[in-house]
Amino acid sequence: MDVFSYSLCICCDAENAVQQQCRFSRTQHSDIDKYIGNIGEFILPYIGRGASNHYNLYKHKFRSTKSMTKINIAMAQMQVSDSLEHNLAKVVEYVQLAANNGVDIICLPESFFFMGTCEQEKLKLVEKLGSGKIQDQLQELALNNKIGILAGTLPVKSINDEQMFACCVFIGSDGKLVASYNKIHLFDAKLSTGEEFKESTCISHGKEITTFDYLDTTMGLSVCYDIRFPELYIKQANLGAKIFFIPSAFAYTTGMAHWHVLARARAIENFSYVVAPNQVGEQPSGRRTYGHSLIVSPWGEVVVDMKDNEGLHQEILNLENVNLAREQIPSLTHRCLF
Repeated sequence: MDVFSYSLCICCDAENAVQQQCRFSRTQHSDIDKYIGNIGEFILPYIGRGASNHYNLYKHKFRSTKSMTKINIAMAQMQVSDSLEHNLAKVVEYVQLAANNGVDIICLPESFFFMGTCEQEKLKLVEKLGSGKIQDQLQELALNNKIGILAGTLPVKSINDEQMFACCVFIGSDGKLVASYNKIHLFDAKLSTGEEFKESTCISHGKEITTFDYLDTTMGLSVCYDIRFPELYIKQANLGAKIFFIPSAFAYTTGMAHWHVLARARAIENFSYVVAPNQVGEQPSGRRTYGHSLIVSPWGEVVVDMKDNEGLHQEILNLENVNLAREQIPSLTHRCLF
């Protein structure tokens, strides 16, 4: 008999988080899928029906499913500081926790390594792609824990010393670099709130779209502001991508207005999973990030929303859902682009 353990963190309005350790047994793996799909009904006896819309579930034990149809994914939602050592210590903790609970891939947010008072401060941490203090530690973590790591963005050497690439890196469970993507769309914006952003001051535009194969599945890389440009994801879907990774540090103001809509739109347009780990909380610059790290199903359903809590969330993606959605509405084959 298979035994699975869950740690439930139930967050209700005007109440402190209450944790309860619950154990249950099932003899068939298919039963677990029913609990994932209807988890609210499972925890109602513990929190009361009136509070059913005010909870977060953090799963701390689950079976690894290295197969063509299911992938065990974890997202780390982080409040990132201006201490590289402190941030990397958090990453070590999250990676080890995820690996101990059977996760295939752990996803880190954009700029998980450092957030200072301005973007230019990251220039002192620039590395060559494939080696450097941050990448070496991530590769060692992946190898020692036998887990894939989506490293949100890293500061990678550009064509001149005054700029860098915001480079999303994927490291396989063998510790080797599998794929990299330099952020194409840079957030240069001035909001009505007075907030101003100018990433192009010290970040070079990427030029190439990236998809790659891992665990018998084609996946696509993008970063934060890219989410506003659907043609990037159309291209990735045409290249076979079933999962879009979108690590982010989305601003609170624009996040409230657009984050969920954009993530759901990219999933629905291409009938693909969207996995979008986001930063949360206030940064040293005073800028506030939105949180709400998301997993969106190919049908556009929000499967995971981490709200404004720092931590780790684990979920199994069933890739048959991608095939089913695309078979029902074959819009990928109906596109007429002008």
